[in-house]
Amino acid sequence: MPTPLGHALGAAAAGWAVARPLPASAPFTATLRRGAWFALLGMFPDVDLLLALHRGPTHSLGTALIVGLATTALSSDVRLGLAAGCAYATHALLDWLGADSSMPVGIMALWPITWEYYQASRPIFDSVWRRNETPDFWSHNVKALAKELLILVPLAWGAWRVATRQLLVKDRTGGSIS
Repeated sequence: MPTPLGHALGAAAAGWAVARPLPASAPFTATLRRGAWFALLGMFPDVDLLLALHRGPTHSLGTALIVGLATTALSSDVRLGLAAGCAYATHALLDWLGADSSMPVGIMALWPITWEYYQASRPIFDSVWRRNETPDFWSHNVKALAKELLILVPLAWGAWRVATRQLLVKDRTGGSIS
C-alpha cells in the first residue's frame, strides 16, 4: 500500500483537478494551502492505525461521501465539497491499487454497503513494509516510494498547473501566452 507521501500527492492532485480554480488575484499561497488541505484529507484514513482498525471504514467510498457532504455543508460550495470527497477517496483508490500481504487483504472500499475487503487483481503500487525485520527493508521501501513518485508527481504537478492557471494557452495568432 502506498506511503503517506503517495497518498498526499494523489489527494492534492485530485482536489486541485476537481476544485474550482481560485481567482487570478488570489495569492499563490492560497493554492498551496488548499493543496495541503487536500493532502491531509488523503492521508487522514490512516488514523485508523492508532485504533488497530486499519483498512476498515475510514478507507471507504462511504466515508469519502461523508467528507464531501460535510465540506459542502460547512463551506456552502458544492464544487469544493466534491473536491474534498475526491481527495479523500484517493486513499481508497491508491490502497486498492496497492499490493497487500497482511490479513485481511485489501480495504473495506464499499462500506457501509458491505464489510467485505477488496484489492485490485493487478496492483500498481508495491507494499510498504512497516517492520524492519529483513535486510532488504530499506531497499524495498525506497523502491516502492520511487515507483509511487514516478506515477504520482506528474499527476500532482499537472493538477497544480491547472489549479494555478499556469497552463500555456495558444492565442488566436498562434503565439503562446501564460
